[in-house]
Amino acid sequence: MVKYYTRACNFHYGHLPTKTNKKYITLNGDKNLHFSSVEIISRKSKKQISIGQIEKLPSKIKIKVEEDIKKIIKKKKFKGLQFNKFPILMGVLNLTPDSFSDGGKFNKIKLANKQ
Repeated sequence: MVKYYTRACNFHYGHLPTKTNKKYITLNGDKNLHFSSVEIISRKSKKQISIGQIEKLPSKIKIKVEEDIKKIIKKKKFKGLQFNKFPILMGVLNLTPDSFSDGGKFNKIKLANKQ
């Protein structure tokens, strides 16, 4: 069985124009943050489609994409992170000792925060 993954694409920040033929979906419950297409990814292919084209997908893929979109748009709480203020900077800190050339010098919380 082929596994499909869905990724939101074509983000728009701010109020949407009242007259638009594009369909948008609100992201994270924020009325100013939207996306207008998704990328459907499998091991062998990837395809970007607009929100309006989801209805035309084969039923199994359509159901999977709709389930994924429900997860994507679900309102989430990020402590201290406000999506309505710019700039937003987010990073991933990998603390495994063998990941970088520093030899694990910063793999303790205080050292990593200081670095």
